[in-house]
Amino acid sequence: MKSSIPRSFYLQPTLQVARQLIGLHLVHRSALGVQIGRIVETEAYQGPKDLAAHSSRGRTARTEVMFGPAGHAYVYLIYGFWNCLNVVTADHGVPHAVLIRALEPVSGISDTTHGPGLLCRAMHIDRSFNGFDLTDSVLRVEQPDASQYRKPRIERSTRIGVDYAGDWAKKPWRFLDAKSPYVSTVTAAQRKMPAIIDNDPTTRTAWMATGASMRDRDTVSQTVHRVFTPNYDFWRARKSPVEVRTIAVHFSASDAPPPVLSAIWQTYKKFDWKALNALLDQASKR
Repeated sequence: MKSSIPRSFYLQPTLQVARQLIGLHLVHRSALGVQIGRIVETEAYQGPKDLAAHSSRGRTARTEVMFGPAGHAYVYLIYGFWNCLNVVTADHGVPHAVLIRALEPVSGISDTTHGPGLLCRAMHIDRSFNGFDLTDSVLRVEQPDASQYRKPRIERSTRIGVDYAGDWAKKPWRFLDAKSPYVSTVTAAQRKMPAIIDNDPTTRTAWMATGASMRDRDTVSQTVHRVFTPNYDFWRARKSPVEVRTIAVHFSASDAPPPVLSAIWQTYKKFDWKALNALLDQASKR
């Protein structure tokens, strides 16, 4: 079992924790197996002055965990349905926390994770986890090993859904990996493309045979997002999964592909690209 992130990590300034969580793994070990998700979006909350933070309302039974030691889980319910997971930060008695807003599935996850409530449902996290020590429990944050780590391209923005907090709503305290299609504000079409690359056996075999890294996959995904996704629903409605995948690779390769794409491109040379291009032209006119 890997070591969890130590408590000293959570004792750093809260904005620093929120930023450094991007790219780390949230891991839940249970009787159902091991579930791992890559953290791709967070929001920092720094009560009691921060009016967007629950702790701005004072110390209550609900927020007690926020006033406790760093490195513990603060789980609350919204809309009477969705659980949300936060990690407590800062010194004991300082009610700061970081909301985990989105995960990119790594293993053991079959449900959607592009939102705080969705990721808790997918990872089987509910309020029974409130107060769990994230440095030493079945729910923890871990540093991925070198083969799984992908350096994020971190961007910042204002937090989501906190307009009621006045000037505090303008704070750029949301952090995200701009390369990940699993960020909560990414479109559904964009989110589908890495799954096509990752899960199709033929494409993955060609990919791995080149010694490609996940970082290469991100480069391709970004190209696909920019060019292919506007017509994704059109193709999905009319083509088989294999043909949709092929079109995705075609679009990727059309944009001065890196060497890793060459092997994939060779795999699909048997397709009638002249006919395919005619279909693409038809799609672009819709």
